[in-house]
Amino acid sequence: MVTISVELFFQILNTILGIFIIFIGYKVICYIGNFLSKIVKK
Repeated sequence: MVTISVELFFQILNTILGIFIIFIGYKVICYIGNFLSKIVKK
């Protein structure tokens, strides 16, 4: 029982971390895109 719950915990943790990393990466890409577009307009 304990090993199964630990594996499940790590599986959930990896899923949350993956979603968080994707979300942060998306925000960073949007920020860099806006920054580059401002430089190009100038």
